[in-house]
Amino acid sequence: MDGAKLLAQGSLWAATAAPGPERPALEEEVRVEVGIVGGGFTGLSTALHLAERGVRVALVEAREIGEGASGLNGGQVIPGLKRGREELAARFGADRAERMVALGDGAGERVYDLVQRYGIDCGLERNGWFRAAHSPIAMAYLEKTAKDMARRGVDAVLVDRAATGRMLGTDRYLGGLHDRRAGAVQPLAYVRGLARAAAGLGALVFARSPVERITRDGGAEWRIAGARGAIVAPKVLLATGAYTDRLWPGLARTFVGVQSAQMATAPLSANVRASVLPCRAVVSDTRKLSNYFRIDAEGRLVMGGRGPLGDTPSPSTLAAIARAAERRFPMLGRIEWKHAWCGRIDMTLDEMPRIHQPEPGLWTVLGYNGRGIALATTMGAVMADRMTGGGDPALDFPETPFATVPFHAFRAPGVAGAIAWYKFRDSLGFAA
Repeated sequence: MDGAKLLAQGSLWAATAAPGPERPALEEEVRVEVGIVGGGFTGLSTALHLAERGVRVALVEAREIGEGASGLNGGQVIPGLKRGREELAARFGADRAERMVALGDGAGERVYDLVQRYGIDCGLERNGWFRAAHSPIAMAYLEKTAKDMARRGVDAVLVDRAATGRMLGTDRYLGGLHDRRAGAVQPLAYVRGLARAAAGLGALVFARSPVERITRDGGAEWRIAGARGAIVAPKVLLATGAYTDRLWPGLARTFVGVQSAQMATAPLSANVRASVLPCRAVVSDTRKLSNYFRIDAEGRLVMGGRGPLGDTPSPSTLAAIARAAERRFPMLGRIEWKHAWCGRIDMTLDEMPRIHQPEPGLWTVLGYNGRGIALATTMGAVMADRMTGGGDPALDFPETPFATVPFHAFRAPGVAGAIAWYKFRDSLGFAA
C-alpha cells in the first residue's frame, strides 16, 4: 500500500469494545405492545425511549447486538440534517421545517444525554466536527453555511487556512467550518450500552434470532416470526437500516446501500500524536467522495473513505485510504495499519431520513446518509413518541410514502457511474 503495511483485517471497534450484554435468542412467543426488528442505534434507541415511557417492548436482532452498520461506522456524532430550512419549507411547510431543523440540530445532545444518564462507557469526546474545504468553491459554500448556522444560534465558527493548518496538522485545506456541537464515540460500545440500558428498564432484547416473516396475526396484531419463537404486538417497527433485506416487500428498493471502508493504526506515539489533529475534532472534507478521519480516545488514527461494492475491503480501496492519510500527515512516515473493515450506509435520493408506514401499525425508519449515530438515536425518540401517540411537537418528523429508487435493480453499475461523476465533480472543486 505505497509503503504502508496492513497488519490484520477486522473492525477496531470489535477489537476494543467491552463485551456486550448477554442476550438470549428468541425461543418462545412473547406478547408486547411494540415489537422491533433490528438491534442497531434506531431499534435500541426506540426500545429505550419506549421503556422509559413504561411501554412493554421486545426487540429482535438477527446477529449479535450492533453487528451491522451501527457497530461498524466511524463513530462521528454529527448533528443536523443534510437539507436546509428553505428546501424543507418548500416540501413540508415553514412551521414543520422549523421543527425539523431544530430536531436535527439537537441530535447530538440526545446522544450525550443518554450516555450521561445511563453511564454508557463509550469513549465520548466532544471536540466538534471540522468540515475542511478542499477548494475555493467549497470554502465559499462553507462561508454561506456558517452564516445560516449563525442565524440559528449554532455553536460553529469559520476557520481560515492558517488556523486550519494548526488545528488539523495538515496544509491540505483552504479553511473550514468547526461545528462545536459534534463529538465522537466508540460506536459498538455505544450501541451495546443502549442495549444494556433498554434491558435494564424492562425491554426484552433478543439476539441471534433472524426474522423469517412478518404477518398479521388475526387482523389486529402483527406477528414477527423466527425459527423458534415469535413476537406478537399491535405495533411494529422495522429498524434494519442499511442491512434491510426482503423481509418487507419493496423496502430495500427505497435506498441505495453503499460501503464505507475504514482503517486504524495502533496508538500513535506521544510526539506524533501532538502534531496529528491537535484539535481532536472529527474531520471530513467537502468532497462528495469524502475522506473522514479522527484520533480515537486511545490515540489511534482512524481514516475512512469510499468502500468497495462488496462487504470486504479490497486492496485498492485500502491503498486509496492509506494514500489519503499519507498525503495529509506525512509526519507519520511508514504507517502500520492495524485494522481494516467496511460497513454499509443507507443513502436516500434526497439525503433525508425516511419514516414510512406501509400498513397500519407497522413503521419503518432508514436513510441516515452517513450521520447514523446522532440521527438514528434521535429517530428512536421520534418513533417512541409516534408509536405511543404522544404528539410532542419537538419530535415532529414527517412520514413519507415509499419512493423506490429508479432502476434499483441496476444499482451496482449505477453506483459505479455515480462514483465516476462525483470524482469528476470533486476535481472541479464543488462542495458536497
